[in-house]
Amino acid sequence: MILYAGGKAKGVFTELSAQYIKRLHEYSVQLIEVEEKQWDKLHKKPGQHWVMMAENGLNLSSLHFQQTLEQYRSFGKKICFFIGQANGIPAHIFSQQDSCWSMGAMTWPHLWARVMLLEQLYRAQQMTKGHPYSFI
Repeated sequence: MILYAGGKAKGVFTELSAQYIKRLHEYSVQLIEVEEKQWDKLHKKPGQHWVMMAENGLNLSSLHFQQTLEQYRSFGKKICFFIGQANGIPAHIFSQQDSCWSMGAMTWPHLWARVMLLEQLYRAQQMTKGHPYSFI
C-alpha cells in the first residue's frame, strides 16, 4: 500500500507515523510525502486502486474498512490512499479516484488524518489476524 500525504510531517506526527508504519509489516505501507509542486508528477499505474480521503467520502466503520481492504487485496490491487493539505487534493488527482472515503463528518488537520488512517490500517491488519486490539 502507498499513502500519498500532502506536506511534510514534523515532531510527534513523524514519530507516530513511523511507529504505525513499522507495525504495518503485513500491509507493507509506504508513506510518500508530496509537496505542492510534486502532485503533477503522480500518475496512476495499472493495478492501482486510488482512494481519496475527503470529508464528503463514504463513511466506513472499522469493520467495513477492513473488509473492503481485504477484498481489494484479494483482487491483487495495490491500494493508494491520498490525503491532501489545507487546500485538499488537487482536482486532476481527485478526478482519477476509484473510491472516496471519509474519516467522519468532521474536518481533520491533514497531519492528524495521516496518523488516523495509519491507525485504521493497523487496526484492519489486526482484525484480519483476529487480534483482540481490533475490538477495543
